[in-house]
Amino acid sequence: MTATDKITQPANPIKAARDAVGMTQENLAYGCGLSLSTIANAETGRNQPTITSLRKIAAFLSVDIVSLIDAPTEAAS
Repeated sequence: MTATDKITQPANPIKAARDAVGMTQENLAYGCGLSLSTIANAETGRNQPTITSLRKIAAFLSVDIVSLIDAPTEAAS
């Protein structure tokens, strides 16, 4: 991945969903019962959230869990 590829990739889907409702990471973490570091790390890609965490985030943001999964844009060969 080049620097250009990184710039043109869409925003993290968790961050996009959170931003769409004007919520801070702190508010999301508190509302989901998760740590701030869990939210921050999921948004930055440092760690992948667990299915349990994704379910909590999706429920709190009232979105489909599938919308929070950042699917690869190219099929593996």
